[in-house]
Amino acid sequence: MLCSTRHSPGSTTAIHAFVSRSGTKCALKRNSTPDKTHGAGMGTGLNHRDKIAMRRSAGRTKYNAIPTEIDGIRFASKAESRRYADLKLMEQAGLIQDLVCHPRYEIRVNDMHVCYYEADFSYTDGGESIVEDVKTSVTVTRLYRLKKKLMKACHGISIRESYS
Repeated sequence: MLCSTRHSPGSTTAIHAFVSRSGTKCALKRNSTPDKTHGAGMGTGLNHRDKIAMRRSAGRTKYNAIPTEIDGIRFASKAESRRYADLKLMEQAGLIQDLVCHPRYEIRVNDMHVCYYEADFSYTDGGESIVEDVKTSVTVTRLYRLKKKLMKACHGISIRESYS
């Protein structure tokens, strides 16, 4: 992570710029000295989004997962990459076929685009098409549950969840 700090002339605000490991440029504003409007000793000046941005710049996501890469494919977490390794072995052994990473499905209702759902994996197991997502108790959000129901209603596809 590359960091730099810049003070504006006549200002009490410092701008901290950094480049994350993935090459994303980020900037944070922080009060470097207390002034009359903020009072003395009023915390760090970083809000929740700034703290999340700093954590992400350290190579982690909002769920504290560590992104990894296997076979040139980027996975959001170590658990997802481990599941990929397991599925790859199963495919090589002939237990499953047609393994696809990060398949994307369009969800349409009454010919109107609603959203996309990107699963972690899809494959064929004994002639049955499987769509799978690696989850933890934290990543089963309200949005995920809604998209899971929409996938069932629009495509007739049940999402299999694997927990790490």
